[in-house]
Amino acid sequence: MKRILLLAAALLSACLLPRVATAQPVADEVVARVGVFGGTTVNIHSASFQQLPGTPSCCPEYTSGTGIGGAVGLMYEHLIGGPFELALRAGFEGRGATLETTQPFAVIVDGQRFDAEILHTLETSLPVIAIEPMLGVRLGGLRLMLGPHIGVVTGGTFEQREELIKPEEIGTFENLRRVRNEASGTIPNLSALAAGIVAGVSYDLPLDRERNLLASPELMFLTGLTNVTEDLEWHAHALRLGVALRYQFKSAGSTVAPTIAVDTTAVRPDRAPLQASIRALAVGPDGSERTDVTFSVEEFISTNMRPLLNYVFFEEGGATIPPRYQRADAARFDVRRLHSLDAIGTYHHLLDIVGQRLRERPSSRVTLIGCSAASGADTSMALSRARAVAVRDYLRSVWGISDDRLRVEARSLPSKPSDSTTLDGRQENRRVEIVTDDAEILAPVVTLDTLRSVTPPIVRFRTTASAGADAAWRVDVRQHGAVIRAFEGSGPPPAYIDWNTNADQHAVPSAGDSLQYALRVTGRDAREAVAAEALAVNVVTLRRKREERIGDRVIDRYSLILFDFDRAALEGVNLAIAQDVRSRIGPGANVSVTGSTDRIGDEAYNEKLSLERARNVAKILDVAPERVSGLGERSLLFDNELPEGRFYSRTVTIVVETPVQ
Repeated sequence: MKRILLLAAALLSACLLPRVATAQPVADEVVARVGVFGGTTVNIHSASFQQLPGTPSCCPEYTSGTGIGGAVGLMYEHLIGGPFELALRAGFEGRGATLETTQPFAVIVDGQRFDAEILHTLETSLPVIAIEPMLGVRLGGLRLMLGPHIGVVTGGTFEQREELIKPEEIGTFENLRRVRNEASGTIPNLSALAAGIVAGVSYDLPLDRERNLLASPELMFLTGLTNVTEDLEWHAHALRLGVALRYQFKSAGSTVAPTIAVDTTAVRPDRAPLQASIRALAVGPDGSERTDVTFSVEEFISTNMRPLLNYVFFEEGGATIPPRYQRADAARFDVRRLHSLDAIGTYHHLLDIVGQRLRERPSSRVTLIGCSAASGADTSMALSRARAVAVRDYLRSVWGISDDRLRVEARSLPSKPSDSTTLDGRQENRRVEIVTDDAEILAPVVTLDTLRSVTPPIVRFRTTASAGADAAWRVDVRQHGAVIRAFEGSGPPPAYIDWNTNADQHAVPSAGDSLQYALRVTGRDAREAVAAEALAVNVVTLRRKREERIGDRVIDRYSLILFDFDRAALEGVNLAIAQDVRSRIGPGANVSVTGSTDRIGDEAYNEKLSLERARNVAKILDVAPERVSGLGERSLLFDNELPEGRFYSRTVTIVVETPVQ
């Protein structure tokens, strides 16, 4: 035991003293962690004895036993350079187990021989308070640990008995019972110290965006070196399965500084530092970049027209309406509150928009056609019907629409299916189509409210980072310390990140204070690099225009969707919308038309396709060619991982700016 204590002291000295002499805190570097741990222990005893001292027993030999206990405690971890850290744990655990031995023998009853068995049982309780100084090695989120275990046994009790288990119905011991040598009490000559070696592995899972709070599932194994009692060969081992909660302390100066690149790791020969940089660029309609970025926001009275995609998409094999589709309180739902939402945000209120319109137009009816992908786990007609029933039940229960106005049909693939050989196509085919005899039920959503127009319309964040595939990154845009927009992902950050500001009205600043944007990259071993900068903001409100007599404009935005895949023809609903928009264009208005596509296909081809769509719309509106552009897929409007995101990206956007006094 003295050798174990000396070894622990040597480890502490060797690890701590170099740190005190050379530590140089650097911004955002993790220097220490504190936490708690807890879990379940599977206790494994190995032994070679017949009886406890002074306790009668006929057991031939106890050799092994198992038991279940618990462990709980506190921890402190100190980083000592490179991937190494020193950990100190203190806690309580139950190390008890049940040792059993079966003894076969023969008995004679009424002149007849029987095979008999005696079960010798020794149940023990061993509470231990222990400290564990360990050396840890971090490999990304994985942690390997090894060190001594030094425990104090706070008490130990036992219960002993011998039971005749065979023959099951006849025979007794000499005491005329089937149980003998029952005893209980304190384990005689109990060792006060419980020493051993503990080794383990854990993995860190961040619980917050700043990666300060970690949950770490862990598996530990303890090999007992000392005997449970001073007189017997009896060792207590344990397998501990649990979870540790850690809070990380970082060195002073971790506040984001206004600098293009900050290396936030200590430069050590055994660990390469992380580096990161970020800068904001303005992206023009033609895709060109400018470095002179001024974030200008102007408020306008605006009409916003967003078409409704009449599909509700479902997960593979499922008939439950996905949670991204909003559910409203029918008594409080107001379509006017959707003004600041983009086309996708508005579409996710589809069920409530349709429900409200059906309530307002009691003679209207809809047909709900359930469809499937016709492949894999998504093939049955029953599944298609169940999807249509789910939409019907929502309209009936929330909006009170009667069954005679909600017809349910089922089919395999939709009448105009997407390509079922691709994942995207199968996603798009798993849907319910809403068909109506009243065009107003699925008419575009038109709202009148305040629009904040941003220049430039797209801010591009160019990033670099010396991080590998195991890294994580996040870009925050803040105003007044609050995050108004965030982008994040795993691996090294992409070369650039586009922020479509006009399509993100909730994130547009409403005050003139500057914006701070920052890139944070977290690599293996919790190393971090942060790069940050600021953008000036100028906001011109409607009130300011009136007070300062600034010339004003009315800005109206219209979107067209439901271009068939790989098609640019203007027909059907899109043609009707375009003709309606033309009737709304007043004298002196400036009109711009921009086409877009989804991510499917060749980039150059998609740019050509989007321009062709925009030109077909411009012909109806009589818009000059220089006011027409096609973005293709180089700036995707919506999340193309979602089927509705791809549909809404196959669009043409019309912006009409009309000067007013």
